[in-house]
Amino acid sequence: MRTTVDYRDSLFATLQERSEREGRSFKDTVNDCLERGLGMVGEAAPAWSAPVYHAGAARDLSAAWELVEGLEIDAYQAKRDLAK
Repeated sequence: MRTTVDYRDSLFATLQERSEREGRSFKDTVNDCLERGLGMVGEAAPAWSAPVYHAGAARDLSAAWELVEGLEIDAYQAKRDLAK
């Protein structure tokens, strides 16, 4: 059903941002928000967050970066040799 609704500017901006962030149409976002607000559907599950592990004190990673750099150089040379 179609109707005309006057939104507060802040509400419109929030709905528009949400629809863009979720990659959904504005219409679907408004309908979902209204359904949740009216208690017609259950609340959405909370966003998943990755577990955080603490590795202790800061480490010197210079040796690891040197290894990565060496691997990149080797890969570049191999690619260049294949092009010959």
